[in-house]
Amino acid sequence: MRDTIGPVGPSTGWISGKIAPSFKEHVSILTKAKATAAEMVCHTTERTRSLTREHRSPLGDILKYVSIHLGSFLDFPQSPDLLTNDQRAYMEALQNVCENHKVSAASAHPDVIPSHIYPLLNAFNIPVAIENLDRLKKCGHLPYEIRSLGETHRLPYVIDTQHLYEIAHDRNMDITKLASEFADALGTNIAHLHVSGEFTHQGKQIVDHAQLPIATNRKEILKAVHAILERLEKPIPIILEGETILTIPYDYQPHDQAEREELLVQSAEDIRRDIECIMNELHM
Repeated sequence: MRDTIGPVGPSTGWISGKIAPSFKEHVSILTKAKATAAEMVCHTTERTRSLTREHRSPLGDILKYVSIHLGSFLDFPQSPDLLTNDQRAYMEALQNVCENHKVSAASAHPDVIPSHIYPLLNAFNIPVAIENLDRLKKCGHLPYEIRSLGETHRLPYVIDTQHLYEIAHDRNMDITKLASEFADALGTNIAHLHVSGEFTHQGKQIVDHAQLPIATNRKEILKAVHAILERLEKPIPIILEGETILTIPYDYQPHDQAEREELLVQSAEDIRRDIECIMNELHM
């Protein structure tokens, strides 16, 4: 199992949305957490621009693997010539992030990034990778759906294990079997995995992207990860999507600098524990 595990690290979307760290603070958190990979969430122009505003070393020189997560493109035209000024600003911000930070993959949800948009993203050198979707989406649930998109447009894939778990659970499918089918269908074209679980109480989902140490479905998620990694011939990066600093909401305003510093430290510690959890489990 050890040979099929690639770089491991977090999605930075939670910390970005909650306490908006500077890029320098992002790097500090990732370093303290001992991350070797990261996925930056680029759902808005401003958040995307913030990742290249500071003149720092590329994240791709600091980590072994860097990806981004794209937002919605439902209102975007197919041709670059028809972009509005705001749309062009977003596309150029994405392009700058991909080039400056040596991004390997841009996770794309097919429900909000329709296939006719792929040529537009390609025109701006954004390395799209198609992700399987959760129970709330109308498409992208099963291996054949994702594989069809990838084969048609010659794109790689991202397998999200919590999304996979929800589909298996709702359809009374064996999660190990479904995970194996995803791995067999997508094969060496898998760019990376998204790994998180859920936290439930009395049958109700409280946290839909829980870090593994607290996930009530951790055993099932790890079964899925094992099933995927066992079938692959190359090391696969793992992006941990579990929510950090659960005690505060999005757009939280710290009372003072001391509290902000505490939250930055807590973020790094949360991520470190999540990384240690999956590494310990997979190396057993």
